[in-house]
Amino acid sequence: MAPYAFLILPMAAYYRNPRSEVVFLISLLAFLGAFSVELLFSILRSPLNGRCCATSNSRYPQIMKVVKIVAIVSVTADIISATFGGGTIATQVTGRLPTSPVVSLLTPLAGWKYVCFALLVSAWLGKRASSRQFYLWTALLLSGQIAVASITAITQPVLNFIGLVAVVGLLFGALQTRVVVVAAVAIAVAWPTIYALRNEVRENSGVSVDDDFSAVDRLRFDEQVSQVSVFAVPVEMPGSVGVDDILRYGLVPRVLDSARPALSSGNLINQYLGGTRTSSYNFLALGNVYFFHGSTGLLIFGAASSFLFVLLLRSRGGPGPYRIVVITVVIAMPLGWTSTYPDSLVGAIQTLVASAPVLLVLRRLGSSESSAGK
Repeated sequence: MAPYAFLILPMAAYYRNPRSEVVFLISLLAFLGAFSVELLFSILRSPLNGRCCATSNSRYPQIMKVVKIVAIVSVTADIISATFGGGTIATQVTGRLPTSPVVSLLTPLAGWKYVCFALLVSAWLGKRASSRQFYLWTALLLSGQIAVASITAITQPVLNFIGLVAVVGLLFGALQTRVVVVAAVAIAVAWPTIYALRNEVRENSGVSVDDDFSAVDRLRFDEQVSQVSVFAVPVEMPGSVGVDDILRYGLVPRVLDSARPALSSGNLINQYLGGTRTSSYNFLALGNVYFFHGSTGLLIFGAASSFLFVLLLRSRGGPGPYRIVVITVVIAMPLGWTSTYPDSLVGAIQTLVASAPVLLVLRRLGSSESSAGK
């Protein structure tokens, strides 16, 4: 709810957005769904316990070795994929998949940065990593995303990763509030320069840029969300993603299912709005849920998200590395406030499946250390 409370709703109020009511309604419905579950379980279960978290995460003395390997592989894979056309602005504009097989092979590793950061938080909680190591490896992961943005000319993944670091870091105490506030202010001050650099890279790539659209205009997320008010929700949109598509795209790697078309609900929504298939549009994550499932669906989405976090954070002591990985991936994708629902669900499933080898190695190392200790 933080982006709505601190950015989207204030923008709507400041610029007197005539459709502010729907922005407020979407925020309220998601909040009520989540708050009702949280309120119920706050009575039934104890809150997150820092001591339990430390105990659950101290059982993996080799976890930093895994973090270092995954970080290097993740950053390298992201940069190589972007170099070969994966996730670039040209790909987004044309609506075509990259032809290089390298991109297909590296796609399963796209979410490893989230897995790596989750394991880094786990290492810090278990006192297997110092605060200095935590900041250094987080900076490496962030540098990788900045490098990718300089190639793709798309800044959204960088901002999404920064938001993920802030939320997960605050949730588990790895980051102090003042650090997050200072970082947010610094990004706000630097945003016009970042936006200008992004546009320059796009123009150098042959992509036209609207000079009348300023850096401040790009922050008018309230207008992006409020566009949903012109529709009678829920909307039955032709070609929209169903449960079978989510499972197919999420569980089957593209290298084994190369015939399937590109998945982009943003392109479908843009066509539904009267635009072309070579451009993308969404109402942000919560707005998309409202668009596809209406008020009831948004309430359920908020409640289901809260219920998942209650289970992951509070059941059987504090969360260990495996549960922290799930928490981080869910925050990064389905709950990523700029993400495109329901594509983000597919991304979350893909990432969790792709993280299986990493978690199996971590489990094996933990088991080996435990056996040696006995």
